[in-house]
Amino acid sequence: MLTHAQIHGHFKPNNDAKNELDLLVSRYGILEQPELKYPRPGQAPVKDLAIDHSGFSCTAEGCDYACPKESTMQVHWKTAHKDLLHRVKTKLRYEHPVAIQSYFAHTWNSSWVVNPDLADRAPDDIYSLFLGDFLPKMKASDRIPIPTKDRDLHPWTKFCGFLDFLGEFASDSTKRTHLVDATTLPRNSDLKYGKLHTWVNNYMAKVRSLSKTHVQYTFRKHMKEDGSK
Repeated sequence: MLTHAQIHGHFKPNNDAKNELDLLVSRYGILEQPELKYPRPGQAPVKDLAIDHSGFSCTAEGCDYACPKESTMQVHWKTAHKDLLHRVKTKLRYEHPVAIQSYFAHTWNSSWVVNPDLADRAPDDIYSLFLGDFLPKMKASDRIPIPTKDRDLHPWTKFCGFLDFLGEFASDSTKRTHLVDATTLPRNSDLKYGKLHTWVNNYMAKVRSLSKTHVQYTFRKHMKEDGSK
């Protein structure tokens, strides 16, 4: 440390400075060879560290490697996943862009993926717990095809426009609470809405039944006809 400080021209090392530094090391329990620990990927950003929003993260199963450059990612694959190179196309070896952080500014230092949406959130926030503890344990299922065309969307999902505003509820706890309240069937004992219990139950059963056999263009027509009876 003293030699490094001398390189920058701050002062000239002497015995008093060395003894004072040894005293500080002993007082604060500083390890001679400290181990730098990195946060788990996907957590909230470390405060006061710059966030690189154009980073790259490895897509190999079980790998948390992240870096700021595509060329660095390709080198990583050639050394860490060389047995998979012939099976995975170049552009499928990483996700980009992703938010990453690093303790230092050099490209050869380790980086990790962060979630900026978790900044300033409490550790026990429901969204933080979901992303940090639950989501990493979930495995993607290839048995459920992801819709790639508008016609592939479920009629009821498209009719109600649910996907248009779903993202807002992921980061707003108040909206999530209101959503649960709005979709919860009223109890029979509810003084204000109790009489709606049976009607809502029958209505939603009809909705589920029609959505299996009718496209969105005729869905509303059938619902109106059923409601007028």
